[in-house]
Amino acid sequence: MVFDALTIMDGFSSYDATKYMFDNYADQTTTLSKMNPGYNQDDAKKHPFNPLLDGTANMGLTDFIVKERLFNFYLVQGCIPGTDEYALQSEMASSGVWPTPITVYGYDNSFPIAGDLFEAETDCNREHNMGQVASSGVNNLAYFSRKPSISTPQPQNPPTMASDAAYDPSKTYFSIVIGDGDNLAFVKGSRRSWMLERQSKCAADPDACFPLLWSLSPNLIDNAPQMMQWYYNVSYNTTHDYFVLPPSGHLYSYPGMMGADDQARYVTATERDCEIMSTSGSVHWEWFGTWSRAIANFIPQYAVNSIVQGLFPVNVPYMLPMAEGGWGHDHYKIIDESVVLFKPKEWRGTSCTPKWNCPTAQGLADEISGYEKGTVTHIYMTSDGGCSYDDVVEMVSLLDEHVELVDQQTLINMALKRG
Repeated sequence: MVFDALTIMDGFSSYDATKYMFDNYADQTTTLSKMNPGYNQDDAKKHPFNPLLDGTANMGLTDFIVKERLFNFYLVQGCIPGTDEYALQSEMASSGVWPTPITVYGYDNSFPIAGDLFEAETDCNREHNMGQVASSGVNNLAYFSRKPSISTPQPQNPPTMASDAAYDPSKTYFSIVIGDGDNLAFVKGSRRSWMLERQSKCAADPDACFPLLWSLSPNLIDNAPQMMQWYYNVSYNTTHDYFVLPPSGHLYSYPGMMGADDQARYVTATERDCEIMSTSGSVHWEWFGTWSRAIANFIPQYAVNSIVQGLFPVNVPYMLPMAEGGWGHDHYKIIDESVVLFKPKEWRGTSCTPKWNCPTAQGLADEISGYEKGTVTHIYMTSDGGCSYDDVVEMVSLLDEHVELVDQQTLINMALKRG
């Protein structure tokens, strides 16, 4: 017998088991993953510190955990300061065993309050040095990752307007970003279905095939290169689909909270992703109350190389508007003359809450069309409030003629030209 877990771990709590494995085997692993062993998520909303454990784990990621030798664990109170589990997770994160910022696969839904409070991982330890690749239940990732990583830039469709096109103050320049592309389960499932639906509708009516931006996980570069190439190949069929990085670039994280050294590494990794994906745009999320720090200290680092030129922000938790930034009536701000931070604007569905995130297609179209002409703006669309691709199609059909849908680079260019 290689390891008698029933004997060695007899009577162990999740804390005991995690600490034992960390103390004895962490140096044999490459990074982290989290797998909920079956805690009742409905009960967790009522009793988040001690939810019922009456289910089973989703084992879909197991093949990848074994292949990549991930340190797989789950601590219900691991992200709560003052607890023993938080102290252990902080010890793990500061141990130097894994490269930082630490990539965490799987998913942490330990506190299902205001969404999943700690899903981005960055606020799960005092080092603020972790970020997530949402991949809970994603099976066959060991198979998809068997191919060599993508090492050469993947061409995107030509921009909707030439780089030297003049800014026209009689138009409203507008981009739609399809969200949730950070989640590998979505990439394998619903977003693939949407992409096929999009391809079919564009083939049936090319004149109605408007420019559309898709957030797409850069983790595919290394762990599912053929999956990324499939998305790009479908985009070539429509000729009007484009890709940006999901929140917040290289990982789903809040990079404004990270330390200076981790921020520098994070910028380098995100710039490399943008170069491989031939994009200049990224969705960017930060925890509420930390935006001022991110705007002052983190985002300007992208201006050094001007590879990342446009950021589409979302405040977390999503039900709180972004109070920082001093937007006024502006729809973007330009940071260090080269990085455009667009004003947050989300669309989560047509019948969800809060209402300002959930207008009808007609209501949203009226709002966009009613902006002062010359506006340069975007909408970030997610499906967690019920929004569908058909809702996007309906909304676009209702826009006034002066609203011009464009790709991410054209949107950035027009913002910079407008100033």
